[in-house]
Amino acid sequence: MMINVKQLESEQKLKALAAKTEEEITFDIINERGWRDSELKASDFIVPLTDHPKHAAYMAYRQELRDYPAQSDFPNGTRPVKP
Repeated sequence: MMINVKQLESEQKLKALAAKTEEEITFDIINERGWRDSELKASDFIVPLTDHPKHAAYMAYRQELRDYPAQSDFPNGTRPVKP
């Protein structure tokens, strides 16, 4: 019998999430949104600098930050990585 590693990891994440209290989940959500908001604010400088060598990478990063809360496993998902 072959074990599906991704399914097993997903089930483990669901069990860990189920073990958290509502207050812990709310705290995690607030914490992750705060991190996301600070990353967006810290990268605001790049928006008007269209000739910056990493402009496209930062704009993609900013979009990933905006999409981050919509992940199915938010707030326990993988954070976007800064370029």
